[in-house]
Amino acid sequence: LSGGEWRRFTRAVSLAMEGHCIEYRSRAQLLGLPVVHMQFGPRLSGQAPRVARGWLAVGPRAIGGIAIGGLSAGGIAIGGLSLGVVGWGGFTTGLLAFGGFALGGFALGGFSMGAAAIGGMSTGYYAVGGEAYGVHEWDHQTHDPEALAFFERLGIELPRLGE
Repeated sequence: LSGGEWRRFTRAVSLAMEGHCIEYRSRAQLLGLPVVHMQFGPRLSGQAPRVARGWLAVGPRAIGGIAIGGLSAGGIAIGGLSLGVVGWGGFTTGLLAFGGFALGGFALGGFSMGAAAIGGMSTGYYAVGGEAYGVHEWDHQTHDPEALAFFERLGIELPRLGE
């Protein structure tokens, strides 16, 4: 960011941290989207929800390459409810999903569900956890050697309790 743009950005962040309603949209764009778009603050009664949209999108609702917000969607989505290629949050979905409730191709979370799942309670083709349910399981009762081999190929060492 150049001098004037940097001042606009830092001023917006400063105001947001003080609790003011702000919207910052970088002047720089790539493929028609701002490089950075941030929105914070309350909306007026009856006003439609505002959505931050950009390569880096930050706000209560965010859509972008990297999206950070209560509701987020994007390549990398971080938030309470997130949907992304890589998702991280309370309730998250994605090809790679990390969260309290994770649903994805590879899911890691308290409750995880995916083709490969690791969590307190996991469900998947390959499942590892305190309670694991799947074709190839590894939990406190079941130690499927195919699950062990799969996760070891990924560089994940499984606990070998009770063996």
